[in-house]
Order: sequence, then C-alpha cells, then structure tokens
Amino acid sequence: MVAADTLRSFGWQRAAGYDAVTTRRYQFSDPPPQIPPRGHWPALEAYQPGLAEPVAVQPYARFLRAYQREVYLHGTLLGLILLA
Repeated sequence: MVAADTLRSFGWQRAAGYDAVTTRRYQFSDPPPQIPPRGHWPALEAYQPGLAEPVAVQPYARFLRAYQREVYLHGTLLGLILLA
C-alpha cells in the first residue's frame, strides 16, 4: 500500500483523491468550508484565540479555483526536482 501510494504521487497523470470528500478538502471552494463551533476546538482556541471564519476574497478566489483546475506540476517532474 505504501509503495502504491508513493508511486501514485509521482505518476504523470494527476490522480484523484481517495474519495470526493477528501478531494474537496484540498481544493479551493466558493464558499470556503466553515469551521465548526469553537466548542469543538479547545486546543486550537488556546493557541489561536482570534480564530476567524475563512472568507473567499475576489478576484483571488476565482483565480485560484481556475488555476487549480488547469495548472499543476506533474508528479514525475516533482520527483525529478526532489532528486536534484
């Protein structure tokens, strides 16, 4: 499993995530995902007292959504960069 996932990371084609929920978590969305109520995050509240909700700011959010859809670094090239 480890070898298969490692090879998938360095493949030429962009591989989809394990499921739709995981894939969505790594993509910019409009509106952005909301943080659950602070009662669920006591440790986060201790380290970051000014916790705020994420906001999609235009035109940057529109650009990032279009960018992630069309532009990406092939895993094979990433592997070669890491080797270098």
